[in-house]
Amino acid sequence: MAGSMKLLTTGKIFDILKLPAKKGLSRKPVSSKLKWESGVLQPRGAGGRIPTCLSSGKQGYGNPPGRCFLTSLLLKKPSEFFKIVLLMKKQKLFLKVTLFLFFSLLVIPQNILAAQPEKFYPRVYILIFNPILESKNNLSLIQYKNWNSPFELTNNYIERVKKSSHFTINYKIVDSREIDDIPLKADGFDYTDETYLACIEGTGPCHNNPWYVDYANYQIILENYQICQMINEGKIEELWMFGGPWFGFYEANMAGPHSFYTNGPIIEGTSCQKPLHIMGFNYERGVAEMLENLGHRLEGTFNYQIGNSPNNTGYGWGQFKTNKKDNPSLSFFGCGTVHCPPNAAKDYDYYNSIIVSSNCDAWLNYPDPPQSRNDISCNNWDCSRVSYLEWWLFHIPHAIGIDSRLKKNNWWTYVTNSISKDLNNNGSIEGVDTSLLLLNYSENNSQKDFNYDGKINSLDLGVIYLNLI
Repeated sequence: MAGSMKLLTTGKIFDILKLPAKKGLSRKPVSSKLKWESGVLQPRGAGGRIPTCLSSGKQGYGNPPGRCFLTSLLLKKPSEFFKIVLLMKKQKLFLKVTLFLFFSLLVIPQNILAAQPEKFYPRVYILIFNPILESKNNLSLIQYKNWNSPFELTNNYIERVKKSSHFTINYKIVDSREIDDIPLKADGFDYTDETYLACIEGTGPCHNNPWYVDYANYQIILENYQICQMINEGKIEELWMFGGPWFGFYEANMAGPHSFYTNGPIIEGTSCQKPLHIMGFNYERGVAEMLENLGHRLEGTFNYQIGNSPNNTGYGWGQFKTNKKDNPSLSFFGCGTVHCPPNAAKDYDYYNSIIVSSNCDAWLNYPDPPQSRNDISCNNWDCSRVSYLEWWLFHIPHAIGIDSRLKKNNWWTYVTNSISKDLNNNGSIEGVDTSLLLLNYSENNSQKDFNYDGKINSLDLGVIYLNLI
């Protein structure tokens, strides 16, 4: 979209709201204009001056005092602003305030509108299935087998994801629950402590023949622990489950409307009214396996949300994931996949010292075409599995703007359903972020049916705000 321009007009606002133009409000461009330059949203006014409201709330260039007062209130005290919204809604003036909110975006100071990479704060609920083994002096399974602490794994994983995503993904744990049980299988089979220990210690059969009967009954888990109720009430966006070997968890999958394949089947027949990301972790394993689960989730997400077709620069997800094993005819490679580094001769070839030509480092400058190349081998990631996964995640594009296919340059935005964003990068989520999100909503063609009523209208804007406070 480099070099093109979009103008935010009152007509555009009405189009977004699915409303007809009202008398006295022109469909011509308003005096303040928003333009795209090299994928960055920039405001400008007549004669090159930036229309703005002063921090004191006094009017600036081209701004009546009333607009400046409410704009200042929106920026400084968003809760007070929305009290006015609710009051006016009672007086059947909600539509006017909704329209004002859009107009107020036109007078936000330029330094606030300065484009910043989005930050997300997905809220997570954790279920830890850790049965108490009465026959083993009432030790928990984790204690008896001396396996890893889910809490230590969680903290380690969150920090690594935060750094590997360039601080885009900042997980917040809402709560956790430890459960004295092994999940019921989808076919009705239920391990006892004794039959499970026999399975993992090799003294009895495991319930895994055929392999697909081993998976847990996700519908019962979501119902018994009120997971759908929590996501329906806007309290969480993700569920993480920890268990031992053969507990039957998918590495990553989804439930609810608008779900898609990440690395496991969509869980049907639930009461979830919003898409729910579910991660299955094994506390017998380490953080490397957790990062691999996330990596597969990204692969499934990018396959669905971005696709393999390149943009007008000739590059995209299809080119990012190229590697020697899957694309042997290429003269150079991208960043590889979760299982196959750029120089891989086989799956899980993280320790291969063979040197190949790769443009992976150039992807750090995306959306600039990643044309420069350099020689790489496993030495680039210390010939370590966990270091490779962090290296791979770190190279995921994370820039601002959208490309010629209207795909976001920050691919991490597709990984989470969270709309809790610190868009102006000041360390907090506030009214300014609401305004910037609405700008993104209106100008990036990323309109969404946030309340899942089959329509895109002003009610969705209210859902955006409710998710930000």
